[in-house]
Amino acid sequence: VNLSGISRIKLWTTGNLVEWTAKDGVSKQGFKVVWSKNSAPTYPNRDGDAYQYHDSPSATSAKLEGFDGHGTYYVRVCEYFDGVCRMYSNEISIEL
Repeated sequence: VNLSGISRIKLWTTGNLVEWTAKDGVSKQGFKVVWSKNSAPTYPNRDGDAYQYHDSPSATSAKLEGFDGHGTYYVRVCEYFDGVCRMYSNEISIEL
């Protein structure tokens, strides 16, 4: 059951800035930005994943830094609710 009404989260990047929009609803507990050198990063994190928590329902961007050396990182944003991610955005890759 999707209580927030969000139907989709679209993610894109400009350099190390990632930006997103949520369609058709509000994530009352904010968003998690998760990134990793492994594809499909998740929250709660797997080994090798990192995250930033943005508790504002109106958050739309985050600056990321590499945490495991220079290289390609995979990024997703998710709707955060009660300790877990519910809906994930598309995945993008960035060089950090």
